[in-house]
Amino acid sequence: MLIVAVDAADNTKDRIYSALINRELKKAEKFTKMQLGSILGKGETSVIGITDVNFAYGIIEKISKEN
Repeated sequence: MLIVAVDAADNTKDRIYSALINRELKKAEKFTKMQLGSILGKGETSVIGITDVNFAYGIIEKISKEN
């Protein structure tokens, strides 16, 4: 799963999404770069990759409830 910051550069989004064309990965555009970085204890972050399937589904469920 990928979480892409809503304020990520268009070029960054284009590269990420074109790499995902034939892959069955879930993606969400959520949070700002500052918020994503803060979640990780880092600076501004444009993209987070989640490799644990159960963790990814938990995030998807949580995000879906917020919308």
